[in-house]
Amino acid sequence: MPTKLTQFLAAICGIILLSNCDPTTYITEKHYFNKEYQLEAINAPDYPFKGPKEQQTISIDFPKQGEFRLYFGNSQCEGKYDANIEGSFSIKQSNCSSHCCESSWELYVLTLIRKATRYEGGENNPLVLLINDNNYLVLETHKKAYQPD
Repeated sequence: MPTKLTQFLAAICGIILLSNCDPTTYITEKHYFNKEYQLEAINAPDYPFKGPKEQQTISIDFPKQGEFRLYFGNSQCEGKYDANIEGSFSIKQSNCSSHCCESSWELYVLTLIRKATRYEGGENNPLVLLINDNNYLVLETHKKAYQPD
């Protein structure tokens, strides 16, 4: 049976352990997207596109935490990304290359997405992937057509 001294020492040890606990070591600061987005606008004056802009849909979705799928017309590619709650964003690994792009416009968009280093918005607001203060891509939440059960 524990004595009062043993209980007191255990309580002191518990207080010491809890006081040294840093919550940032066990609470994640990663951010995971979970919506589907469609490219709506590009503002990239530092990276001008030379050629005709294609009118096809380019979209991205996030099927699992830390993973993305990028859809171009008739093809798709996928990979992993890193994002945190402070707004940092980067593509960590992907199979996206010029082979999955059918046009120079698609390759241009892929290149800009790879250059993104920050994000703003998301969830129910537009997702803005920022390359720097002057160059960014705006993606709107993809609205799926109603599909009956």
